[in-house]
Order: sequence, then C-alpha cells, then structure tokens
Amino acid sequence: MKPKEYKVFENNVYELQENDLYTTYAKCKVPAVKNIDPVWKGALIPHAMWRDIVDWCVLSYEKFKSETLVFLYYDLNNKKNPWSFWIPPQITNGMTVKSNPDSKFFAEERKNFPDTMFGTVHHHCSSSAFQSGTDHSDELSREGLHFTIGNLDKPFDLDIHARITIGKTHGNAIASDLIEADPVLQKSFESLQATYQTKTIKKAFDTLHDSNLRSASKDYTKREKEFEKHYQKVEKPSYMFYGKHSQGFQTSLDDYWDEEEESKTSVKKKEEGATYDDIASDLIDNLVMTREVDDLRMEYKHSLESMYVLEDHVVINNFIEMIEDPIFEHTSDGMALHELLDDYLEQHWSGYVIDMVFLTNEMTTMSKELELETTSHI
Repeated sequence: MKPKEYKVFENNVYELQENDLYTTYAKCKVPAVKNIDPVWKGALIPHAMWRDIVDWCVLSYEKFKSETLVFLYYDLNNKKNPWSFWIPPQITNGMTVKSNPDSKFFAEERKNFPDTMFGTVHHHCSSSAFQSGTDHSDELSREGLHFTIGNLDKPFDLDIHARITIGKTHGNAIASDLIEADPVLQKSFESLQATYQTKTIKKAFDTLHDSNLRSASKDYTKREKEFEKHYQKVEKPSYMFYGKHSQGFQTSLDDYWDEEEESKTSVKKKEEGATYDDIASDLIDNLVMTREVDDLRMEYKHSLESMYVLEDHVVINNFIEMIEDPIFEHTSDGMALHELLDDYLEQHWSGYVIDMVFLTNEMTTMSKELELETTSHI
C-alpha cells in the first residue's frame, strides 16, 4: 500500500489524493497543541535509586561546593530492574562539571553498566534548578531522561527540573511522572482509593509524591561513609599557575603547557607563548564586555547604567569586584557569572593552568591604564 503523502499550504495540512484522472488535496483537521514534548512510557526510576542520587548530590555539594553529576542507564534486557546509575569520575569547578574519561577508575567502572547511557542528573549548587544553555546543548545529543537539582543548600526543600530527549525531540517533563513514589506513600494511596474519591486522594498523593522527591533522606548525613569512595574520583582543579613569575605577571605560559593536552582544541596554540596580558585582553573583549555579563553586573551594582554609557575601566573594575566577592559567589547571579567564566576559560584556554589572582591583577593593571588614557584626554 502506498504511504499517504501530505503537503503544508498556508499553515494548513492537506492529504494528497490522486487517481488516473487527477491529483488533488483534501484539507486535514489537525488539532493545535501547546507543545509536542516527548512522553516516557517505560519503567519509572526506582524510588530507592532516586534517593541515593539525591543524597549523593546533597553530600557532594556540601563537600565540594561545586556541581557533581550522575549517569543513568536503562537495560531493555532487564525487565525486572532496567534502571541503574553511575557516579563517574568527574571534574568539577563551581557551576561546571564533566566526566573524566582519563581517570584511572573510568574504564574499569564503565564495564559494570549497560552499553547505552540513557540520561543524566546534575545539580546547580545553591541556585535553582533550570536548564542552562550548556545543559540544553549537551542534552540534544544525549537520549534519555535528564534532571537538574537545585537549592542544594536546602536539603529538604530541593528544586527539580526534568527534560526528555528521544529521537529528534526534546522537551520538558514532570519529575513525579518519571520516578516511582515512596512505597509507603504508594501503599497508603492505594488503600484509601476504595474509601475516598479518587481525584481528591490523587491530588494529595501527587503533592506528597513531588515533595518527597525534592528531599534528601532524613538522615542523609549518616550516609557519608557510603559515598567516600566516590569523593576520591572527583577532581576540583583551581586555576593555578605553577612556577616562578616575572614582574607584571607576563611570564609565558608556554613552559607550563601539559604535553598530554596538546591534542585538545584551544584558541591559543602552544608556540604562541601566551601571557596573562593575552588572556586578560581576550576576557575583557569577549566576556566582560558582553550583554549577558553586563546584565549581571547591573544587577550586582543595582544600576541602570549599562556598559555602553560607562568608561571601560569602570566595567572591568566591576567585573573584578564581582569575581572576588565571596558572598556574591554563592548567589544565583554569582553562580551564573562563574559558570560563564569557567565555560569561557574551558573553551578558549583549556590548555593553560591559570592562577585567577594573577589574571585579575593583570586586568586591574589594564583597567588603570585605560583610566589614565581617559584622564589624559580630558
């Protein structure tokens, strides 16, 4: 049988109809919908497994004050317990985290899980749960269920954001539709169905189910020893520059390039011998002076003055002040700023090990030079 063929004309769908005499098109009645998010119909994530994942996120946040992640796996051949999860070796730095396949633990542990990864869980420290631009980009190419957990500073009042990527579709989901309820809660709900109106009980059940998923175990701190073996697989590098430095911090980074990193992509090549001056100039031009960072700066300064009406040295000084503010660092805006900085350094200067003190000192020097130039023209 020949498959049906459709055409779209002026926002209407038409089905092609033809015979030996003519070809015509019949208008189809197609209902409009608010979204076409994919729907998961497989087994739900076990409640006990979710509890382990949440406790890991809370405990690892309290230890590292940085994002951590979990990989999810779904085994079609295991009808009874298809879901499993892995806390892989990982590298975390503030609001960024990635798995570490170079770790000595990675290859050996990976053998214990199904071939295909089918989802991820990561947290956003004390910020709310949301899908960042980086998350969206990563998840488009990773099929499965993806969760972000937020408000880790409130272990019993967490925030959850869930998405699904299947085939070429990607959309939001509700966590309670993907994860089993606490068995005690589920049993209570089922026992009450015969006595009370199902809709009334279901509404209460849904509220309690959602609340339960957004909470760590009551005694999660007692599980510290269970997760100690995973702590040693988490690396939290700081931007440190090893070696002696010349005055003005203009020492070339060339001598400290890790030979094993040469295969990585970087805007600056080894032979260029980049200096802190190079990196500071690059940051000022391509990160500090961007609309996204300036919006955060205006919020921080409680000001309506954008960078377009300020002198460059003022904008640079504000940026340095934000980066060095330990209180601001733990706010949602501070987390967002550090994520932007970490992402930029990772993408454009991944081959260099950078000391942020030296870098901000160089930016301060540039700011003073710009200020002098402005003053001299008055």
